[in-house]
Amino acid sequence: MTDTLKETHPQKYYLRLISRLMYYFGLGNYWYEGSSTRHPRLYIAWCIFIQTYMLIVVLDIFLAILRPDLHDEEKSEAIQIGFCQLLVLLKFIIVILQRNRIRKGFKKLLEEDRDIFSSLEVEKRSVKTAKIFFLPFLFVIYSYLGTTVVSWTFASILNGTPIQTQVIYFPTPAHTGFPYNLLRLFIIGHWWLHATMMTTSDCLCSLPIFFVAAKFKQVQMYFENLGVMDLEHWSGEDFKKAVIDGIKLHRNALWCASNIQSAMGTLYGIQILQTVILGGISLCQLAIQCISLCFFQSQERTMMILLSEAVFIVCVSVLTAAYMINSGVISHEAATVATSIFHCGWQRVPMDNNLRTLLVVAIYQAQLPVYMTAFGMLTLSHESFVRDSTYESLATLRILL
Repeated sequence: MTDTLKETHPQKYYLRLISRLMYYFGLGNYWYEGSSTRHPRLYIAWCIFIQTYMLIVVLDIFLAILRPDLHDEEKSEAIQIGFCQLLVLLKFIIVILQRNRIRKGFKKLLEEDRDIFSSLEVEKRSVKTAKIFFLPFLFVIYSYLGTTVVSWTFASILNGTPIQTQVIYFPTPAHTGFPYNLLRLFIIGHWWLHATMMTTSDCLCSLPIFFVAAKFKQVQMYFENLGVMDLEHWSGEDFKKAVIDGIKLHRNALWCASNIQSAMGTLYGIQILQTVILGGISLCQLAIQCISLCFFQSQERTMMILLSEAVFIVCVSVLTAAYMINSGVISHEAATVATSIFHCGWQRVPMDNNLRTLLVVAIYQAQLPVYMTAFGMLTLSHESFVRDSTYESLATLRILL
């Protein structure tokens, strides 16, 4: 059954898979099919446990900023990681609060108007594009976590110090013994859980962007196919019905784009804010490490820190690209619908004034720009992403030179 769904409706297969993962991680139900859990009290207890666990560890990491025994490098790392964790928690809260709207949007996106027209090739291409963005990101982030744990384990064995992969408020390196080491293991486990929940929620929020772009592409294909059909023997009523079906497809695509914007526009803004703030902090850390390497010849951990900062910037940039670039694809695909409607073959069928008016209104509506925004101010597009990435690259280049 699952394999059949993967072949016949790949968008539904992957969105259902991500929704199930979100459910298992205690973030609520995001799927529009099926009933609630058989054990609601047990699931509520699981949600409380996992979210409390996440919150306590995040506060422990964030409060590390207050430790007086940290040097400048560790304070900078604590600020970076602390703000990153809090912003990701804020994204979780937004997704949880919007889950009813997300379920409604999923149902309309995946089920509405499939009886009128659908293209399996376009749907598979949208899934493939999403994989191109997220599979390398998953590989990088888990490889980074794995190598970090291994390197700190070896450092702990060689130096005889407790394993600690990040700066935390408690326990400090001065605390030794089994209970403190157990707490450190819980904090290390939090990083793996946190990375998995973060990537899962980002997939849940960005996959609809890929699929809405495919929705507009299918609207184009519908009118283009109508234009190449043999319409010589069509009556005006038959053609009018076909145009109305195409308008329904377009209206559904517009509704899905509007639903994504209203449900997740704040989340997109937080992602942009995260990129700006954490990118700036990372660039400052790169500058400090480059100065240390060039003038003070302090090479201990310097190259590892430089690598970790570079990987961090790449990961944040890839997430931002998944939102901004593909939001720009939505704008591009929506802008070409009007041309497809104009070339639907209307000149080859008998037309009355009502059908002519209907086509004019449809073309006018399709010419209205469709774009996604962050906080209702910053337009998410190819241009804005390239401009921001260029500024970041120039800043990095100035630091390194």
